[in-house]
Amino acid sequence: MSTDRTIRKFSSHEEQQAETYRYWRSRSPGERLAAVWDATLAAWQAKGFQYDPFHRSERTLTRISRSDKGARYGPSGSRCEKIDG
Repeated sequence: MSTDRTIRKFSSHEEQQAETYRYWRSRSPGERLAAVWDATLAAWQAKGFQYDPFHRSERTLTRISRSDKGARYGPSGSRCEKIDG
């Protein structure tokens, strides 16, 4: 993603905020998401954290199922299913 290095002068804070809003609205959702991700990585790095894309969560996820008829057990026959991921 290329960076525009143009310097602009504004007469008020409100004018600057409006221009910032117009700029981000002109970007595609993918570009905005990429910018948020870049800012997130920079914030983590500033706090001394290193991002590891291969690190996985240690949590066990559980899903509780309910049938449409309000039966006591879900379609799998158990109330809770362990989701391996």
